[in-house]
Amino acid sequence: MEYCKNCEYFNYKLLQNNSLRYYWSKNCFLFNSKLSQSKEKCKQNYFKVKSKKTGKMKVVDMISWEDSKNYISCDEQNNFKDFWKCVKNFLVDNNIKLNGSWHQNWEYGVPIIEHEGKLFAFAVSMRRWGKLMSEAFNSEDKNPLSYIDWAFYTPDGECITVDEYKNPVK
Repeated sequence: MEYCKNCEYFNYKLLQNNSLRYYWSKNCFLFNSKLSQSKEKCKQNYFKVKSKKTGKMKVVDMISWEDSKNYISCDEQNNFKDFWKCVKNFLVDNNIKLNGSWHQNWEYGVPIIEHEGKLFAFAVSMRRWGKLMSEAFNSEDKNPLSYIDWAFYTPDGECITVDEYKNPVK
């Protein structure tokens, strides 16, 4: 289904299977199904190519979980995987390590991303945050459940690297 790669209804979703393992799934959100299932329904009748190129994304601030509700959620965007990569690169470049609990409960735990003149909040579940941290700082660990260490606590040998009272972006 080559045409879906350029379709505005095509996206990647980060899903979790019954074994609590995360995986990226290609989906058509017009039909709310996997690409293989939506191919017959679509037959390019709903095909709309994105007219604008994706602009640069950058993390511009870190805010609290409660304040993130005032921003557009990255989770619902069809380019969520790009937001994921942006935050992962930001965390690695600035050596910011915090677990899922800090992401949801700390004053500066949710990254704000500027993209195409809009601000988006990267407020995700503790498990998804754990998956992000595991990919960023334990990329050589091929255990599909390694995200659990970052979701609820800090893995052995690691520590939270941010000041509790200071915004890491500023």
